[in-house]
Amino acid sequence: MKCKVLIASEDKNSNLLLSDQLCNSFEVHIVTDGKSASDFLVKNGHVDILICDYLTPSLNGIELAKRIKASYSTGSMKILMVASTLNPSLYVEMINSGVDAIVEKPFDLTNMESRLWKILPEISQS
Repeated sequence: MKCKVLIASEDKNSNLLLSDQLCNSFEVHIVTDGKSASDFLVKNGHVDILICDYLTPSLNGIELAKRIKASYSTGSMKILMVASTLNPSLYVEMINSGVDAIVEKPFDLTNMESRLWKILPEISQS
């Protein structure tokens, strides 16, 4: 069974490229904003990992991470945040909101997939 990945980003090109890179190893779902990601989780339940752009519309990545950690039974769900500008205070705020990993834009697709496997060690070993 493939791990479920939810991508929340308004960048359609990045979504398609990332989805193409991940689709052989993961079951990939895409939404274009934070509220849609939250709605997806309410409707469809658990995903193994959420890849969220920090600046996603309607609900930024930090707000989404906080909402997920506070509202849903996330179990082992991991959150990977993507950000184009990262400073120390933003990094700390992301980690404190429940984010498991942070990747700075622009990112290499192969490195992104490798990063996903690193934060899902129990699943990658099965």
